[in-house]
Amino acid sequence: MKKILMLVFLQIFCLSLAVHAAQVTGLWQTFYDGTNIPKSVIRIYEKDGLVHGEIVVTFRKDGAPDIIKNEKGEVICDISVRAENMRGRPPFCGLIVLKNLRPNNRGVYSGGTILNPENDRSYRAEIWVANDGNLKIRGRWGIFWRTMTAFPFTEEQLKSVFTL
Repeated sequence: MKKILMLVFLQIFCLSLAVHAAQVTGLWQTFYDGTNIPKSVIRIYEKDGLVHGEIVVTFRKDGAPDIIKNEKGEVICDISVRAENMRGRPPFCGLIVLKNLRPNNRGVYSGGTILNPENDRSYRAEIWVANDGNLKIRGRWGIFWRTMTAFPFTEEQLKSVFTL
């Protein structure tokens, strides 16, 4: 009987973790500080029980997406736009900026890192969905932290970005 109860409890626990992951996973848009100008779209995904996030597309300061047409005529992210201050100058598109976040029982994901591609530094990270439905992303360094807000973004909106 104890084994059955433990198995049921474990299944309920795993199901609750999956529900929390569904809340933070997906597309989220960030904006330049203090403006309504989009900065990037981040895809947050779950892999092997951990949550990660990568930049899908970036925007210029005038709000236009950094996209080009490839040799096939397809509209794609412009990989020539690079993180100039990072070692190796990687392209922003596809850059993993959130790594190895684990959920806790309060719906907060932590234990991983966030990368700031503007200065090539990593910080302890926490993310959670606030009551207003927006994603809060917090980077911590010692007792200091900075929290930014990302807003829900849909696949349809992403497709419209890649339409010329």
